[in-house]
Amino acid sequence: MYQRKTRDVWVLFGDWGSGWDEILEEDTLSKIRKRHAEYVANDKSGRFKYCRRRVRISNT
Repeated sequence: MYQRKTRDVWVLFGDWGSGWDEILEEDTLSKIRKRHAEYVANDKSGRFKYCRRRVRISNT
């Protein structure tokens, strides 16, 4: 049976004028959308975006 070697994580990025910085990671799209909305509501000076990233699953 096939086992995935990667998993998907969603990463939130913020830009306060010095380039995009990674803020946090979430496991699901619904969680990252909620965090994105919280950051946009609380910080009007920055720009925020999120994207999906694949992360290798360790076999330990």
